Amino acid sequence: MEAFGVHIVFLARVLLLTITYFRAFYWIFTFVATDTMGTDPPFTLFPAMARPRKKIDLDTYEGRFAWRLMVLREKAGLTVEEAAEKIGVSVITLYDWEGARKRPDLRKLPKISEIYKLRKAKDLLPNE
Repeated sequence: MEAFGVHIVFLARVLLLTITYFRAFYWIFTFVATDTMGTDPPFTLFPAMARPRKKIDLDTYEGRFAWRLMVLREKAGLTVEEAAEKIGVSVITLYDWEGARKRPDLRKLPKISEIYKLRKAKDLLPNE
């Protein structure tokens, strides 16, 4: 009977490790397959575990600025990767700017306005 108990404990440990590794794989996959703008991955393994989306709040200045950055990039016909490379920042940083999670450094504004074909850096800012 003792051997049976050992097998049960072993199987329980294997099951626990399998679940742990599967959940870790799921979170890694979700991070890689989900762009940080909040769109869904191609499929969701566990819908209840999916990260909640963060909507851009257009009532705030940060939200309007982020929206303007995204619109200007799309008007310029650039992908996030191309724009990030031209600005000299990582793709994640540009996603953070366009998602209103972070703001660009003021020293980057002239470069951004040049890439998005604006006359001056002040044109990047949303109208009040």
